Amino acid sequence: ANWEKGKIQSPSKMIGLYENYMDFYALYPCTITDLEAVKATEKKENAYCEHLKERIRANNEEELDGQFFHGITRINLGAVTVSIPVEQPSCSQEGFAFLSVHEQTNAAMVAIVIQDLHIPGLLLNNYFAGDCLTVGNGVPVKEWMEKQNAQAYGTPKSLIISYEEIPKEEVIQYLACEASPIGTINGTVLHQWSQENIAQYDMATAYASDRCLLEITPKVDRDRIARLDQGAVELFFLELLIMQEAAISRVSDRVYELFRDGAFRETGKRIQTKLYDLNLEAANAVLFVNYKKLRYPVTRLSARRIGERFGVAEELEHYQNCRALLEQMIAINTAEEEKIDSDLMSLLLLFLTMVQMIPLMASLVRYLMKGTFSDTDLLATASGAMICLALYGIYWLTSRRALRRQRILREQDYKGV
Repeated sequence: ANWEKGKIQSPSKMIGLYENYMDFYALYPCTITDLEAVKATEKKENAYCEHLKERIRANNEEELDGQFFHGITRINLGAVTVSIPVEQPSCSQEGFAFLSVHEQTNAAMVAIVIQDLHIPGLLLNNYFAGDCLTVGNGVPVKEWMEKQNAQAYGTPKSLIISYEEIPKEEVIQYLACEASPIGTINGTVLHQWSQENIAQYDMATAYASDRCLLEITPKVDRDRIARLDQGAVELFFLELLIMQEAAISRVSDRVYELFRDGAFRETGKRIQTKLYDLNLEAANAVLFVNYKKLRYPVTRLSARRIGERFGVAEELEHYQNCRALLEQMIAINTAEEEKIDSDLMSLLLLFLTMVQMIPLMASLVRYLMKGTFSDTDLLATASGAMICLALYGIYWLTSRRALRRQRILREQDYKGV
């Protein structure tokens, strides 16, 4: 009941409460569909969540240089009960959740935090990776997120902080997100990851795979607030990694949807606006992870190692492929628009030419019938020809300037200007 109400317990009341001192953070990349609605339903009564939000904000402002990174709003989603599909008394546990959203881009992260696990950590991590966790009365997490106006994108990651030693074979299982492997895990990559301590200080050891960051500290701290402070040290940067994955994944889905449907071949203001907005979104999608914006070398090294494990390089490669496809679609759409404009102008010029030819034809008829060709007829014919040439020159100059503007805008969007 105390956890439900968010009342902070003193360390003395925590001693002996649980045998397993482990905290679990489930991190889901997503984008927000209605930010104002989320803000309107914020639940600030959970003191643990409010404390963690504040610590992440403070770490962000202290460690990161740049207003882009400081434009993150964190919203308390209140207490949640998380369950795994296992028929055991310890198959569910209470925790809390919060949402971090970058308001300029709507890229976001939903975090579910469970402290002092009594659900076995390996089992929870296994079902988390298999997308089998439920919230409340058996609602799948991603379905619950939709009710919070958060649309899931990308691959969720877990942060696990253990305050007791973990056997080496279990470290491998945590990194593999497998509770009961069908056999002994002897893959060279996972074994290498389990032996490579990426922690930058001697107060803990840390191991990472593409789905899980496992931190082990020998100091058993029974104060939940102090442990949230330790989690916030990792979360302020994991937040940015998760948001970038959400942003890239959303851009990729939208690009592939446009390509699959062939909508980019349509013409008109609507599709042009859609392509332009998507191009601008794509330019902003890769601004979250910039190691040079981290002020301190130790933090920069740690963040880079975690980013490597979480597959930032592969994300960027995938992003470049999507960006190239988007540029091709924009070029095709522009060509279609130009073809229509060119055809319309050709028809207009043909019409004007025919109109201007009428005096000449009339003069020829009079010449054939009367044998005379007046100065007025010559002047009218010459004027018509000059008007046609002038109209064509204006059309040519206007088209060249429009193409130059579009090329400059695309280059600026690509550079994130």
